[in-house]
Amino acid sequence: MTILGGDLAAPLVDETFGHLGSIEELRAPLSGKRVVVTGGAGSIGGALAVALITDPDRTAPVIVIDTSERGVAALSNWVTALGMSANLQVVVADVSDRDQMDEVFDRIAAEVVVHAAAVKHVGTCEANPRLAQRINVDATRILLEQSALRGVTRFVLVSSDKATSRVNVLGRTKYDAEVEVAAAAVRGLAASSVRLPNIWGSSGSVIELWRQSIALDLPVTLFGPETTRYYQSVYDTVRILLLLATHRETAAGTTFVVSEAVQLSLAEVLERVAADAGNELEHRVERPRPGEIAHERLTSPDETYAETPWNGILGLVRA
Repeated sequence: MTILGGDLAAPLVDETFGHLGSIEELRAPLSGKRVVVTGGAGSIGGALAVALITDPDRTAPVIVIDTSERGVAALSNWVTALGMSANLQVVVADVSDRDQMDEVFDRIAAEVVVHAAAVKHVGTCEANPRLAQRINVDATRILLEQSALRGVTRFVLVSSDKATSRVNVLGRTKYDAEVEVAAAAVRGLAASSVRLPNIWGSSGSVIELWRQSIALDLPVTLFGPETTRYYQSVYDTVRILLLLATHRETAAGTTFVVSEAVQLSLAEVLERVAADAGNELEHRVERPRPGEIAHERLTSPDETYAETPWNGILGLVRA
């Protein structure tokens, strides 16, 4: 998975979902399926796409939809170099464009859809709420409609732990997207959502920003050393998405909630990044940015959850 970059390929955080099985085992049921990954040139979607594309038993293409021409080109070039170009079909498109999605789904014959495309950073969403609504909610509705119309057998929305507290635009739009998924399931689509914690080293994350500062020999900015976040490795993320894209238990409109992750203060995260860099890092402390909260949480006393067949994953019980 070196195409994903060092922070993702070698995350400095423990894996906690090895009990679900190996990625090789979990991807096997999808080897012959035409799987669509939106946001497939990004961190989460890209990790899933790479896991599927590199399956030596794959007999159907993975269709990556992304607006990033650069990201799609990098992925295509890497897959071609591996001699696996038959395993990938790329589409540069905007998932919030209804007419374009109608044209795309008309020709790709999708069987499974994993919707990872999103505006996923708190600051971006706070500054651009209309964009967050269009990409996180409206696009989800469009993709659900297309999936139902085209006979897709599984639909999985990648949601966020920010949807648990919903104190910012990102959390509210992701929660609204979950509601869209639940409604589509009531209408008959085998659709579900999953709330993921922060993925170690994902694009635009504080870890990536710090590494850029290190490369430029600049001090890093720490938004509150005591601030805590939950982290998960990219490998655990891929395991969970593969699991939910294949099991029948996931087809009832449930929002699955990852309830086990590594909780770290930002000071501890900085220590890990500094140790990996091999030196102490100069840093400055600034006030949290708009929309940021001191302590994120994976579950809430205001919500009800049910056990699932998998340790560390709960099911949200909607009223």
